[in-house]
Amino acid sequence: MSNQNSFSKKIRKKNFKKIFLFSVSLIILLFFMIELDFFSPIYLSGLRRFGFYISDLFKFKSEHPDLPGRSLWLWNLKYLWITLKSVTGGTVLGTILAFFTSYFSSTNIHLGRKRTYVIKFMLVFFRAFPIVMFILLFKAIFSAFLAAFAIFFWSTWLWMHKYFMEIIESSNTKYFWIDVNLGKGKFKSFYKNILLVNKNRYAMNSLLSYESNVRWSSVLGTIGIIGIGFIIDYNRNDFVYLGISLFYIFLVVFSIEIFMFLYNKYLKEFIYKKTKNINYNRTFIYNRNRIILIIIKTIITIVFILSLVDLLKESVNIRLLKNYTQNFFIFDFTDISQDPMFYYRDYLVIFMKTYVSLYFATFFSILYAFLMSEKVSKSFIAIFFKGLLVIIKSIPVSVYFLLFNTFLEGITAITIVLFLAAFRSLAKHINSKINSYSDSELKLYISLGLTKWQIYKKRILPEALKDILSLVVFEFENTSRNGVSYGVFATITITSKISFYQDRGLYNRIFPLLLPIFLFFIVLEITYWAIKNRDKLWKVKNNLFKKEFLRKNNL
Repeated sequence: MSNQNSFSKKIRKKNFKKIFLFSVSLIILLFFMIELDFFSPIYLSGLRRFGFYISDLFKFKSEHPDLPGRSLWLWNLKYLWITLKSVTGGTVLGTILAFFTSYFSSTNIHLGRKRTYVIKFMLVFFRAFPIVMFILLFKAIFSAFLAAFAIFFWSTWLWMHKYFMEIIESSNTKYFWIDVNLGKGKFKSFYKNILLVNKNRYAMNSLLSYESNVRWSSVLGTIGIIGIGFIIDYNRNDFVYLGISLFYIFLVVFSIEIFMFLYNKYLKEFIYKKTKNINYNRTFIYNRNRIILIIIKTIITIVFILSLVDLLKESVNIRLLKNYTQNFFIFDFTDISQDPMFYYRDYLVIFMKTYVSLYFATFFSILYAFLMSEKVSKSFIAIFFKGLLVIIKSIPVSVYFLLFNTFLEGITAITIVLFLAAFRSLAKHINSKINSYSDSELKLYISLGLTKWQIYKKRILPEALKDILSLVVFEFENTSRNGVSYGVFATITITSKISFYQDRGLYNRIFPLLLPIFLFFIVLEITYWAIKNRDKLWKVKNNLFKKEFLRKNNL
C-alpha cells in the first residue's frame, strides 16, 4: 500500500511540474505577444489592400514600364538561370566539403584525435556568427555572381556539416570498428558500414539543402545579391509584376518536392532493393529508375560545371579582404560603451519574436504533421496538406511580410513570417519521424482498438519527444538567425549597422555589435549537444556520484 501511495505521489508531483512549466511558458508567451503588438487593432483599410495584392499576384502582367519591349517572363527566366547556377555550384561544393569535414570531426569514429575537436570547434565558431555578416562581406569583396556562389557555398557547408555529423554520430559503429580492427581502412569501413546504411538520409538532406537555398535566394535580393530575388525586391511594391517571379520559384520548389517524393517512394527502393533474383539489375524497372537518376545527376553536373566556368570571369577585392581580416579581431567597443541598450536592444526583440513564433510553430506543426502523413491520415488528405505546405514554402518571406504588413504592425508581421518559416521546417521533420514508424506496429495498435489519432498522441509523439525537443532547440537557433536576417524588412537594425560599419571601414566594431548573438548561439549549441547526449551525461553523473559516495565512506 505504501508503495502505491509513493507511486501516486510521484505521478502527482510529475504532473504538477508539467502544469507549472506550461503555465509559466504561457505567461511568458502572453507577455511577449503584448510587447510585440499582437493585440493592436488591425488596419481595416490594410485588409482591403491585402485583397488587392492577392488579386494582383495572379494577373501575371508581362510588360514593365521600366523595361519597354521586354517580356517579364524572359527577364525572370534569365535571373532564375543565374540563381540556379549559383545555387547548384555553391550547394554541390558546400555539400562535398561538409561530407569530408563531418567525417573528420565525428568523435565516434575518430577517438581522441585532436584534429577532430579542432574541426568541430572551428565549425561551431563559424556557425556562431549570423549569416548576414558573411553575406554583406561577400557582397563587398566579391563581384556579383561570385558573391552569390560564395553565400550558398558557405551556408551549405556550415549547415550540411552539422546534419552529416549528426548522421555519423547517431549511427551504430559496431561493424565499423570490427572492420577497422580486422585491418580495413577507416574510410573504406565508413563507406561500407555508415555511408551506405544512411545513403538515403544523406541524399534527402542534400536535396533539402538545395531547395532551401533556392528559397533563400528570393530573400537575398533585398540585400542586393544577384538572382531572381533581385527582381522580387525590385517589384515588391508592384504585385502585378511579382506573380511571374513567384510562379518560377514555385515551379522549382515544387519540382524538387516531387523528385524527393518519387525518390523516397520509388527510385531508391528499386535501385537498392534486396532480392534473390540474380537478374534483377537487368529488369526494366531497375534500368528505368537507374536511367532517371543518371539523367538527374548529369543535369546537376552540367549546371555545376557551367557555374564553375562563370567563376572564371569573376573578381575579388583583395585589398578590402586583407583590410577586413586584419582589423576584424581588433575589437572596438567605443559605440557600445556609450549606449549599450541602443545597440543591444534588438537582441531582446529577436528573442521575443523567436519565442512567440516557435511556440505556435511547434504546436501547429505537430497537428499539421499528423494531417500530412500518409501513415496516419488518408491518402487524399495527406496529399492535400503536403501540397499546401509546398505552396507555403515556395512563397518568399519578403512577400509574406509585405502582405501581412498591409494590416498589421511591422513587428507583428515579421513575427508571423518567422512562425511560417519555423512551422514549415518543423512540420516536415516531424512528418519524417511519423513515417519512420513501422507499418507492423501501426497495424498492431489498430487491431487493439486504437484510432490513428490515439496512436499518434499516445505512442508516436511520446517516443519521438526527445527528437522533437532536439528539433525545437535546433529550430530556435535557426529562427533566431532568421530574426537577424529578416530584420532587413523591418524593426531590426543589426543588418544596417553592420553595413554602416563595413561601408566606412570600421571592421573592428562589427564583432562587439554581434557579441550577444554570438554567445547566444554558442549556448544553444551546448544546449543542443546536452539534450542529444543527455543519457550519456546522466550516466557520467551517476558514476561520479557513486565514486564520491564510495570515497566518503572509505569503501
